[in-house]
Order: sequence, then C-alpha cells, then structure tokens
Amino acid sequence: MPRLFGTSGIRGVYNEDLDPQKVLSISLAIGSYYGAGAKALVGYDCRLSSNAITSIVAGGLISTGVSVDICGYITTPAFQKYMASTDEYDFGLIITASHNPPKYNGIKLIGKDGLEEYVDVEDRIQNIYETESYSLANWDNLGAINYIGNTNIINTYVKSLISNLDGNFINKRFRIVFDFTNCVSVFTIKELVNSLENIDGIFLNEDLDGRFPNRPSEPKPENLNLLMEKVVEEGADFGVGFDGDGDRAIIVDDEGVAWWGDYLGTVISKYLLETRGLKGIATPVTSSSVVDIVLSNMGIKVYRTKVGAKHIVKKMVEEKLLLGFEENGGIIYAPHVLTRDGGISTILTINIITHFEDSLSSIMRELPLFYQIKDKLYLSNREVIPELLGAIQEEYRNKCMYMDLTDGVKIYFSKDRWVLIRPSGTEPIIRVFAEGPTKDDAKLLVDTFKKELETYLETM
Repeated sequence: MPRLFGTSGIRGVYNEDLDPQKVLSISLAIGSYYGAGAKALVGYDCRLSSNAITSIVAGGLISTGVSVDICGYITTPAFQKYMASTDEYDFGLIITASHNPPKYNGIKLIGKDGLEEYVDVEDRIQNIYETESYSLANWDNLGAINYIGNTNIINTYVKSLISNLDGNFINKRFRIVFDFTNCVSVFTIKELVNSLENIDGIFLNEDLDGRFPNRPSEPKPENLNLLMEKVVEEGADFGVGFDGDGDRAIIVDDEGVAWWGDYLGTVISKYLLETRGLKGIATPVTSSSVVDIVLSNMGIKVYRTKVGAKHIVKKMVEEKLLLGFEENGGIIYAPHVLTRDGGISTILTINIITHFEDSLSSIMRELPLFYQIKDKLYLSNREVIPELLGAIQEEYRNKCMYMDLTDGVKIYFSKDRWVLIRPSGTEPIIRVFAEGPTKDDAKLLVDTFKKELETYLETM
C-alpha cells in the first residue's frame, strides 16, 4: 500500500479519494496510536469540507478515548506555535490542504513539540490503519469534545511575531498590502496589524470563502497580479500574498515585482549573518542556484534537503540552524517556530528594509538573476515513477556536470543551469523544474525533458 502520509500530511479530494470512511479510519488509527487518555488540539482552514472532516475526526478520536479541543479557524503556523508553547496536548491535527485547489483537503499531524510528527510515528499509524487494529474505548471511557476558540492561539502567535521585529522598525512607518486569498490568514495578520501603530495595512481578498473565488490558493507570481498592481497603486513598501493555510507567502516589492522564497531567503540570510552571525541554512533541491552562489561567498553553508518543510526542519534541528526556506514561499525561522510561516516572512521583510535602510526593490536587485520554469505531467499510475526516474538517470549519467539524487533526479549541466524531475508528495503528478541564465534556456530544458518523459510513459 502506498504511504498514507505525503510530504505535508494526508491529502485528497473530499468524498473521492478522501471519503468519510477513510477519514474515520485515519482518525481511529491516530487515536489508537496515542491511546485513551491522550488530549488533542484540532483546527482547520476555510475549505468547504473542513467542517465535515473535523466532525468525523473528532468522532473517531473520542471513540478511542482521546479528548479533543477544537479551536476552529486557524493558520497552520499559529497552530504549531501554540502546540510548541504549551504542554497541554499530546498531539494536534490541522485540517488543511494548504495551497492545493479547493476540492482538496487534508489532515496534518503535529507532535506535542509543535513539529510535524516524525516518519516513524506516521509509519506506526499507517500500520494500525492497514491492519484495522484499532483500540476502541468502552462506552463509559470515551473522550470529550470542547470548543475553545482561536483567541489564545492567535495572541500567542502574534506576540511571537512582534518579538522578532528589529527594534529600529518603530522609526519608520510601513505601508503593506496583504492578499489573504479569502482564507484564514485574515485572523492572524489583521491582529498583527492592529497591534502595531506604525503599520498601515491594505487588505485584499479578506472574506472567507473556501472556493478561493478571486485567485488560486497557491501564491505563485502569476496568481498575484492584483496584489502586484495594488502595491504600486498604493505606494506600498511591499505586499504579501498568502496561501490557504498561511504557511507560505510570496513577497512583492515596492515596484510590483514578486520574488520567489529562495531569493527572499537569500537576502534574509545576509541580514541574519550581519545581525545574528548566521552559519548555515537549509533549503530543498528545488531552490535556485542563487542560494549557493551568493551564500557561499559569504561563508554561509548551504544544506540541501528533500522537498517538504519536515525535511528542512529536521536538518535545521540536526545542525542547529536559525533559518530554512523554500522557493515556493516557505520561510522557517527557528527563534519563532520550526515551521514555514507567511507571517514570519512579513516580519523578516520589515527587518530587511529596516536594517539595510533601502527599498525592498533595491535590496533584491543586488542578487544575480536566474530564471526558473515549472511544469508537470499528470500520471494515471504512480507505480511507474521509479522506472521513469531510473530511465532519466541512466540516460543523462554521462551527459551532465553532476546529479543530485536527494529528491528525484536533479541534473546539473552547469552551476546555474539544471533540471529537476521529482514526483509530487501531495498530487498524482511528476514535477519538472528547470533553471537557467535566461527564460528561454530554462523553458527549453523543461520542454525537452517533459517531451522525453512523455515518450518514456508511452512505452511503459
């Protein structure tokens, strides 16, 4: 049986591959693992199926003797921050599909330390799930459900964000445009803005709607046209485009240019080198070569990981790193919370502008510019993936500078020209990413390899 847990929890289309019976079975397996007497915190984003899944999950957990506190709407980073800040809970579940389209939803398992649970725990839960070896409580020993609201969680989170602001930021007034993609970041970020007198917040897509009617929930630059226009129109210092559950954000500079997270992370690294003596960072294989080229010249060690926040966090813990980041807009800052967070991206962007005493556009344009093109192939059968990757690896073994097999197959033709082929951990697709010194070069790489993959698939 395929792994139940992907790179970021369990995902699927509700009432299709994530139907009520499967949700119940998953919750029974999770509750059985932690055992009767355990206590769980459960929260959710604004997706239309979140209430249904939460109700089923809560019922399954209390059937195993686990008591459940339901906090309602909350962002993933605020949820994890609260879990890390209290010893009240044995585990937590956040019902979200993050940046995925609205028909998707999911279940993310958080340990009592606020981190995504470890793979060995996920594997034990999967074994219970597959064997249906549930530990059901007697009728008089069931768990209880309490509805606690999100106020304390939001306050804990916002207090942490504010504590990480550069002390000199109060000397400047900031004008920031926030695009909430009609989901739960509206709760945390509005509270942040209301707590800071020198931030003028301009809000886009702030009404909750799990259909994401105004833009896709994934904050790619091509989905942020309204935000980019509004930043320029308002003369703002920068803009922030969140995803559905608030753990990712793309930053738009004062000239209306959207910057991928690996570029922002590189500038944050420079800031932390000068202010905190940063020694190293963790970033996945998908991040731009700008990271290695710029940070190596500063003496900052770059640790490459598999894709997924849990892999970045694992490396950060192992190497005692302050910072990790992804190209997709995920910034992880250890002094705040060990998970990616669009809120801390906002705070660190304020700190960059404060520290370097310059506009964000000027700061970002000091970096060398490379171009990435991203595409994907939909698969009808995931079982062909190992053979597919093996064929590409064999074909290009002697035709490249070197290969990185950390996650999928990443083929370097030069230090600034590469292609990455890897299966998605959340959807039935193969991702094809390429980077080059020009857009045409990157596009040629993507088109070439996508065509080769299609040819291989036809023969399998």
